[in-house]
Amino acid sequence: MEQIPRYPLKHKEEIVSFAIRTLEQAYEESKGRSDNPHRHDFYTLLWIKSGQGVHTIDFMDYPIKKHHLHILRPGQVHQFKPSQKPTGVAILFTEEFLDLHAVSRGFFTNLYLFDDCDQNQPLPMKKAEDLSFMDDLSYIMFKELEQTDTLSYDVIAAHLKLLLVRCQRNLGLRDRKQEEVCSLVKEFKDLVEIEFRQFHKV
Repeated sequence: MEQIPRYPLKHKEEIVSFAIRTLEQAYEESKGRSDNPHRHDFYTLLWIKSGQGVHTIDFMDYPIKKHHLHILRPGQVHQFKPSQKPTGVAILFTEEFLDLHAVSRGFFTNLYLFDDCDQNQPLPMKKAEDLSFMDDLSYIMFKELEQTDTLSYDVIAAHLKLLLVRCQRNLGLRDRKQEEVCSLVKEFKDLVEIEFRQFHKV
């Protein structure tokens, strides 16, 4: 059985902890072809400003639609299959990036954006203030990457944290029963992942 490839986060062939790129650029580099199913070692936020097609995540199909945010955890199998040139951005980051730039692990784990019990439904971001926020955030992150001082990644991390909080609020609150179910699902999948890795070391 062919193994699904797993990729680290790279920019210009160099391993990095953060990257941002436009979906237009990715589409042009691939000549409009769909990528093959694969996994990442990092978190992925795909902001779809416009586009059509299908995004397969863990073997479930979700439509590529404008004004939606697709959220992926490390290790998820996915395949992005646009039927036309999309617009938007891909924000990519590792856990190490959060640790290095004062986004505490506690803050991150208290979010349920990346939980797997809610499946992988893209998050609608359709309010006027959301659209303006996403445009401003993308612009700031790209501009900060052009800076040469050591503070640029701290600025990016601060804006990433703002984005995660906004997404969390857009998801709404869970009740206690949902929290308990999600906690159990997460524990089970973590155990499965540990057993899987140990098995493949043998």
